[in-house]
Amino acid sequence: MDGNGTSQPFDGSWIPDTVSHFTFPATLWRLVNNPIVNSIYWDVRGHKVIIDQNLFVEQVLSPSGFFSNDSKPFKTNKFCSFIRQLNLYGFKKANKYEACLTVPACHHFFHPHFKRNHPELVCWLKRLTPKNRAKLQAGVEVKSMPLRRTWPIVKNQADSRETTNRG
Repeated sequence: MDGNGTSQPFDGSWIPDTVSHFTFPATLWRLVNNPIVNSIYWDVRGHKVIIDQNLFVEQVLSPSGFFSNDSKPFKTNKFCSFIRQLNLYGFKKANKYEACLTVPACHHFFHPHFKRNHPELVCWLKRLTPKNRAKLQAGVEVKSMPLRRTWPIVKNQADSRETTNRG
């Protein structure tokens, strides 16, 4: 058994079984840890997510990007809708590093429960509905919705088709 409480090997895309693999935070985790997708990545310390807007739209959101329509990570093609999801899950815009100041469409986001090498924190990311926001401000814990299903992480598109055809 490893330090994550499972017998699975840790790689950057692994998240605990307590997190639905279909949620926005889980999808974001897999993207930022995917070595093929270079439009979204961790900062040097692993505390912030850096997004190159133009490249992200091209690689991830565009129908002609890395993902086919049936395996697109997000339902939207619009970057502003993606940013709205980040905001709904409590991500805050962070200051840019000097190296990124030359790229005008480079965005930095921070969330205390979204850090490199800490997949166990992903389960704490909750969508900030008005009810949940009020609970958090009052210091009350916001529980996750119970899982309906969990799916293994898909390694390639062939596995993706098999997984989606089973359901």
